[in-house]
Amino acid sequence: MKQLQQSKIQNKVGVVLSVKKVGNKGRLLHVFTKDSGNIVVFTSESTIKKYGSGYLTPYALLRITVTIKDELFIMTQYEGQLLFNMLQCSYKEVNNWYFVSALMKILFAPLDSDLLAWQIILQGAFSARIHNISVCALITSLQLLTVSGFNPLEQEPLSNYSISKEAYVLLQSLQKHQWGEHFYGVIGKSAYKEVVIYINDFIESYCDLHMKVTFEV
Repeated sequence: MKQLQQSKIQNKVGVVLSVKKVGNKGRLLHVFTKDSGNIVVFTSESTIKKYGSGYLTPYALLRITVTIKDELFIMTQYEGQLLFNMLQCSYKEVNNWYFVSALMKILFAPLDSDLLAWQIILQGAFSARIHNISVCALITSLQLLTVSGFNPLEQEPLSNYSISKEAYVLLQSLQKHQWGEHFYGVIGKSAYKEVVIYINDFIESYCDLHMKVTFEV
């Protein structure tokens, strides 16, 4: 596990995974950072008044200054940009990306940086701005599972399920997809549905996450 620096003030960059209101109009943010992995950050009402609340939302990319007191991260300055706008998403699309957030929290330990996971969540969320939001969430989930050591394409989990050749080929294509490149594979409706069902069952069996999503196109 990466040890925190001795300095009480640090600058970080991270993707907001979830936001919760606490106390007198303060916010508690769960953020996946480039250098420290998962952290929980508190932002006071006075800080929000000074810098605004527009980027205190899931899937905003924040550049922050934090003061660390007894392992509590207190955000004192921030600026950011939206990777994609959750307010413009449908209920199902929002639910799909909340699912990604839940995966991030479960798969990656607090204060443990993972540059591959960082690249996947950053590029996946940014791609959702211009590509199908739910397909991006599915690819992001699949790739995060793989880099964390839970590979749905390994022989053991596959042997416990019967998936078609078309679904297997699609699963491979999604797992190997390079962000920023055009997806050349054909996404058949039946194979896509089969992949979604398999991923849901895999996550419930191997990650103990009971949260069904449709990744509906």
